[in-house]
Amino acid sequence: EIATTMANFFPFFLLFLSALM
Repeated sequence: EIATTMANFFPFFLLFLSALM
């Protein structure tokens, strides 16, 4: 399901953004 995939990916995406900043 897309929602589950997004929920699993979102924390990683936030971590990636914080690493860039």
